[in-house]
Amino acid sequence: MNSYNKDFSSRIDEIAQKWDISGGYAVLKNGEILHKNIYGYADRDFGIPTTKDCTYSFHTHSQLLIGICLMQLIDDKRIKLTDKLSCYIPEYKHGNRITIKNLVKYNSGIPDFFYGKLMIDLNESKEHMDLPVAERIYVETKTLYTHRNFKQVLSLIGEQELDFEPGTNEDRSETNWIFLGEIVKRITGMSLYEYEKNIFLILLIWILL
Repeated sequence: MNSYNKDFSSRIDEIAQKWDISGGYAVLKNGEILHKNIYGYADRDFGIPTTKDCTYSFHTHSQLLIGICLMQLIDDKRIKLTDKLSCYIPEYKHGNRITIKNLVKYNSGIPDFFYGKLMIDLNESKEHMDLPVAERIYVETKTLYTHRNFKQVLSLIGEQELDFEPGTNEDRSETNWIFLGEIVKRITGMSLYEYEKNIFLILLIWILL
């Protein structure tokens, strides 16, 4: 490993320790392994460390998998981080003010569909606020984790104003990743599951060769 790769690996190790991440990570460029290592715990409660044989479950709409899909499309020159959101989702009224990079960096200003809409509606509901605390928490948790597709999310925040001018602030609105997932589907003409499956199939073939 040359000095550049050593410095690169050391930096990743520092970040992994700082953010207390868990999992196995590898970085490859042009077939060369720039970095690989295993970090953290397979089970934090019992202090069981991560090994190379650990497996993890991912939701199809997880930020990690959508991010992999997005990077693949960027590598294939099918999308650019500087592209406007309106190029792919023209029905969103603020799309011409927001770039793909804004979505990735959480600085688009798009309201979070739960905390910026649904939770506000619940807090303004006398019926909800009159419930016992345990029941309120149950309703709010169920509302938070109910799956919603892009059309449903757009119906919730589509007419709202942005929370701030894109690029001027940061807010970890989950709506950003709902939009990014929809963009992947529109570009590829495939469901996220189908496109993700193809990516991992290619990786498996590459590993086995």
